[in-house]
Amino acid sequence: MKENVKRVFYVRQVAHPCFLDIIAHRPEIRIDKLENETPDEAVQPIITAAHAYQIGSARDELRPRFHAQRDLLARMPNLLVVSTSGAGYDTVDVKDCTEAGVLVVNQTGGNAEAVAATLLYRAFTVFPTLGLGLLAAATWRTHHPGESIGSPSDP
Repeated sequence: MKENVKRVFYVRQVAHPCFLDIIAHRPEIRIDKLENETPDEAVQPIITAAHAYQIGSARDELRPRFHAQRDLLARMPNLLVVSTSGAGYDTVDVKDCTEAGVLVVNQTGGNAEAVAATLLYRAFTVFPTLGLGLLAAATWRTHHPGESIGSPSDP
């Protein structure tokens, strides 16, 4: 094993598989995966050695014992950074991290295209006429540039 290996851990999943692919090419970084059900005796050595915690932002996907808050931080003496993925940082107590000297960063927007696609799908499914209305508006603007929808046409 290389000297000065940096230790990173995550629980359940990472935001994108490419994260693991990139880390796989970095021999100076060791990554450990935990599950919500991992017994505490297996968790402790991993979190004690960790320098970075890659954490998801969704509270319902992560057991409270893995939320980055005072009790957990006290068990991670080498931790330098908590890195959240997703919208927000509901699983991270920023005040507790700051008091522990742990940097908090957030990578928002990694799933922006999927969120937009889901929104459009749901909007068209729930409000089918919305899709037709948007299509009609786009068609109108194409054939009537400069006119507002519903404005009277010149005689």
